[in-house]
Amino acid sequence: MQAQLEYLPRPLQRGLTNNAVNTAFPALATTVTKPATVDVAAGTANRLVIPCSGRYADLLFFGADGANDTYNARLTLWRSIVQVNNTASPLWLPLHVGTINIVLGALTGAANGVVVATEFFADTVAIASGGDSGRVAVYSHTADVLGTTRVEQDGWELLVVDFDRAGAQEGVSMNVAYGFH
Repeated sequence: MQAQLEYLPRPLQRGLTNNAVNTAFPALATTVTKPATVDVAAGTANRLVIPCSGRYADLLFFGADGANDTYNARLTLWRSIVQVNNTASPLWLPLHVGTINIVLGALTGAANGVVVATEFFADTVAIASGGDSGRVAVYSHTADVLGTTRVEQDGWELLVVDFDRAGAQEGVSMNVAYGFH
């Protein structure tokens, strides 16, 4: 019996090269500019834009500073409206699917790894709010076991992850690994 391709495991990918240190979410609004990843050192506006692939995106949040530090991530799906035989720019529409509260656990990356030994994986993830939170599922464990988030992305073009450490420990830097199935 052959496995269907959509169910074969695929490696996760580190989202940003440089962890985000954002202190607020950007405003959500329609735009004629396609959302793009921002990934700069000490970036206070870093965001990850993931082209949708497969039915679900799996997200593993992590960050640097220490176990039990907290931050938030906002998940937004984007889709464009185009008109055939028209030179107008596409209009990009956002759908806020959830804001996730994240608590880092004691499980870390490894020396010389893609996620390094000073970066801690989230063990606790919770949906704080969502315009369409039925598209988001969280698997939260506490006790230093990986907490994960799954986003149903059917029919959308982009998944955008924005970060916010406001109200959390101000030393934390934020990132995410992602994969599809």
